[in-house]
Amino acid sequence: QGDILKKVSLVLIANESIIRYEVQRPVFSYPIRKVNEINRDKLEEETIYLIDPTAPDLFVTHTQGVPTEAGGKAAADCIIRAVELVQAKKVDGIITAPISKQALHMAGFFYPGHTEFLAELTNTKHFAMMLAGGGLRVVPVTTHLALSAVSKALNKERIISGIRVLN
Repeated sequence: QGDILKKVSLVLIANESIIRYEVQRPVFSYPIRKVNEINRDKLEEETIYLIDPTAPDLFVTHTQGVPTEAGGKAAADCIIRAVELVQAKKVDGIITAPISKQALHMAGFFYPGHTEFLAELTNTKHFAMMLAGGGLRVVPVTTHLALSAVSKALNKERIISGIRVLN
């Protein structure tokens, strides 16, 4: 569908050192401009804006693929900042990267996943996770359960609740 940065402005909320390390790859060609705030009227095309709400020494203590309390706090701080930007109408939506639930728990954020964390941050009582790909949209009635526990967790009320949220 063409180059995404010619259609939208992207705001990346992440640790600056880690992002700058990752974008050293030759396939990455867009400038990253670090900012503290977003002004929708002054966003430039083909630029990625970076807001870094994390601890400045995270990259030094970071080991890729190893869950840590610092990494969990950084992930939580990024999610919280993203929600603040949406609530202030400075951005239109959030796309999250995979997070380590173990690291979030180590940092004191005890959520089964993104969906529950986002629901609490936005005071949302009725919510669901939606999986989307191509023309398919799926809202699971159960989440974060072993497959062997799903049949016991299904009931009429949960199914109807899921349908209502989806609708």
